[in-house]
Amino acid sequence: MGQTQYRCLSGLMFDTSIRSDQSETVITQCDSNGQWVVVQGAVLEANSTLQFDCKGTSEYMGCYSADLTSSPGSTVTSSGRDETNIRSCRKLCRDSLYVYAALQGVICRCVAYSQFESTKVVRERCDVTCPNNALYCGGHDEHSIYRTIDSCVGITEKTLIGETSRYMYSSDTCVQFCRGQDKPLALYRALMRMCTCFDSIPTQYDVLNSLHCNVPYDSTANWSPNGYLFSTMESANLDVHNCEDLFDLGIYFHGYYYMQNSTKIYCNFLDGSAVCDQAWIAYNGHCYHFVEKKQNAVAQATQCRNSSSMLVSVGDSAEWLFLMKLDQAMPHIYGSIFIGLYDILGSYTYQWADETAFTYRPFAANNPAPLNGHRQCVIYGHSQLSNGNCHSARPALCEKSDKNFCMETSSLHLFTPSTMAMESESMSIPLCFETCRGEGHDLSVLNGTQCYCFTDGVGIGFDEVPMIYCDLPCANHPFQICGSTSYNYFFVSADVGQPRRESCDAMILDGLTTRAMVEGEATRLDCSAAQTADTCTHIALLALHIHTHIALLALLITVLNILLALHTHVALISWLFTHILH
Repeated sequence: MGQTQYRCLSGLMFDTSIRSDQSETVITQCDSNGQWVVVQGAVLEANSTLQFDCKGTSEYMGCYSADLTSSPGSTVTSSGRDETNIRSCRKLCRDSLYVYAALQGVICRCVAYSQFESTKVVRERCDVTCPNNALYCGGHDEHSIYRTIDSCVGITEKTLIGETSRYMYSSDTCVQFCRGQDKPLALYRALMRMCTCFDSIPTQYDVLNSLHCNVPYDSTANWSPNGYLFSTMESANLDVHNCEDLFDLGIYFHGYYYMQNSTKIYCNFLDGSAVCDQAWIAYNGHCYHFVEKKQNAVAQATQCRNSSSMLVSVGDSAEWLFLMKLDQAMPHIYGSIFIGLYDILGSYTYQWADETAFTYRPFAANNPAPLNGHRQCVIYGHSQLSNGNCHSARPALCEKSDKNFCMETSSLHLFTPSTMAMESESMSIPLCFETCRGEGHDLSVLNGTQCYCFTDGVGIGFDEVPMIYCDLPCANHPFQICGSTSYNYFFVSADVGQPRRESCDAMILDGLTTRAMVEGEATRLDCSAAQTADTCTHIALLALHIHTHIALLALLITVLNILLALHTHVALISWLFTHILH
């Protein structure tokens, strides 16, 4: 009776844990009935489908044809199991601070990545068996190469002393950043989202089951010893040509990175138009940052202000395209986010958190939805806008720009009733800004309900201070800042060429009634409510028209449901009548 022995190809092995004899091979024999039966490597009946299933290992790099005979090596002694022999070779090289171990029959060699890169061949070329003839260890001129570092490791806190760790959103970013630092190893601790670069294998670490590393991010964690250890050289052939390619892969930590042609460049993501802090993305001179922590809208506005920024305002289609690109690059941000758009009167009268005109309105279908007392906020998700509950907890997007800032001045004598441009209980950033711009001034300065205009800040002794000092929200817009509760801090908006509003009608729709410069006009127009009675009437009728159509639509749906019900009843009566007659 014949026997047939089955082995897995190089780098693959059977799951010995499900085998009654923990065999690394499967031997079948033809019995007296002409049937093949397993005589070695038998598994439980429940796992019979796994009898010949070969599993890959994360440590296996592949079969390589490079000449490694000059590398330090030793003979692998038989230990009863080839899986143990491979593990012993990896440990031997790891203890010698090598990241890779190469096996060729009974020979174990410790090598560097540069010695074998670009020489990978098909797995079948590694067809020489290991000492126990159960697995394959290289070929006649080839080596089976394994990583010596295990993916999941436990690092002692002592090992990290003197090493710089940085907060990063992903392991891919960590690996590419460490490679840009010319460090061969990268440790990424997912629980803390911390990245540490190493020159060599840490002297103290424990190999762990991957379950110890596959844990969700916890922002409350103070320290975690577990993380993934990566070789940065294995990403040497990443297909990137510029910083934008890296950004498209979700990498946006400012620093040096290698491109595909092995040149190293500094990336200040995204377009380098502004020098932004880490975790802030530059675009068109502004800096943007996602607040991952979910909070209500007012708390998010405060969070942005604490970083001298405001909830994002989007002025045109190009910026919307950037916002969509930014959203796609941030997979750690889940669900819809708060932005700086707000319905100031609860009647579809929208204003951004700053002076930006609301001209581009990519609302989702059926939005803006009918309002109630809590849906004056606008949220962004799936590349569209919708009105949402201000009290719900969501992430947010902050924006820094040089056109809005908080300033301190000692020249309080310049802020008097005679120098005030206007005063209003409904004061807002765009109302003051458009008033001052209409009068030909560059700066609009807010202090509560009062608006002041200046041509420049030199004569009034402006000193910019962190936005946190401007803590007074505007009356009708909780995201807008109308100065400070302190007497010598003011909120300033600068005219840096922002697009004008389209017309007086657009001004009124945005809740702005003042004399202003509008698009296409050489002189300012009086867009006050007194001069636009017809416009106000038109807007009121338009709002009534919208609400009437909503009511009519609801009524139509009700009527259709009744008709459908009646149709069902008529059909039933007709059926009964027909059968009674018969």
